[in-house]
Amino acid sequence: MDDVSEEIQATYFAFLVATFLLKTSRVQKAIELCKECVIFLNSKAWEKEHKCVNMLYVGLYSTIGKGCSLTNDHTSAVECCRNLLVVLQRCGERAKEGMITFKLATFYQHQCKYTEAKDLYEKALMIVKESGPKNVEASCYENLATVFQHLSDYGKAEEYFQNALAIRKEIGDRLAEAGDYEKIADVCQHLGANDKAEESLQKALAIRKDFGDREGEALCYSKLAILYESFKESVKAKGILKEHLRSQKKLV
Repeated sequence: MDDVSEEIQATYFAFLVATFLLKTSRVQKAIELCKECVIFLNSKAWEKEHKCVNMLYVGLYSTIGKGCSLTNDHTSAVECCRNLLVVLQRCGERAKEGMITFKLATFYQHQCKYTEAKDLYEKALMIVKESGPKNVEASCYENLATVFQHLSDYGKAEEYFQNALAIRKEIGDRLAEAGDYEKIADVCQHLGANDKAEESLQKALAIRKDFGDREGEALCYSKLAILYESFKESVKAKGILKEHLRSQKKLV
């Protein structure tokens, strides 16, 4: 920061103060200070210092976004993400653009705006495939699948859960793999593919057992019992319920 103007240096130090305020739970003050900094930056016609200014914009909008999330101000958080995306696109920061697009999609999903969330997840997925980590790519597929469930497109939901599952296997994220199997089972039940649902739950159960995840194991048993009851397999359901009760006793 040695060669930049005093105004940029002053704004940078104000940003550091805002970061400190956020970390010490003075969230509203941090947000207000960052907004003042943004107003100041917007009032100037920067030339030589544009790289530093862009870095500041990224930091300021990120801090505002974190603050808005902490105060559950989703409307402001969405606006902040959109402003941040403009800066990231201007800087050519594709990886960060993918992450913020994903974050923006989650805000819309939490507000039950599923069509908007779907479009943003698809955009995030396209970017993350180019430059993002595999676990984020898997999360994009997984969240897209959940959105398709809400839109009652269960065939597409299964396809995207399967894509997420393939990546979880590739990167060795076994517990996330178990979660994807469980979600696939839920979708298969909606599609009437009970055999496939049973197979997926059994695979999830095996992973939960391997990890000693007693709570997850009990939940798998419960889901299997409900599944068996749904297609009149009472004997299997009773057997699974006994295993379910044993698992619950281990939790106590």
